[in-house]
Amino acid sequence: MNKNDDFDKSQTIDDLVNDFKKIEDDGLVRCIAQNFTTQWFKIFDDVEKINCTSCHSDVYLGKEESRICPNSDCNATL
Repeated sequence: MNKNDDFDKSQTIDDLVNDFKKIEDDGLVRCIAQNFTTQWFKIFDDVEKINCTSCHSDVYLGKEESRICPNSDCNATL
């Protein structure tokens, strides 16, 4: 993500805790190990790339995830 400039460089890993929690709650990943500061996840669902026609962003969703653009400024139905 960082290599392709698809990542907000002002964010730190601590800013992404809620994002990781959401994809775990959605069943896309499952925590397979954890220590005091680190969690390791295994992907359990195929991810597909979808282009949002509303905000023109590429989004990646698991097959079981709701088809709503995760961009908080958009939230369009995909």
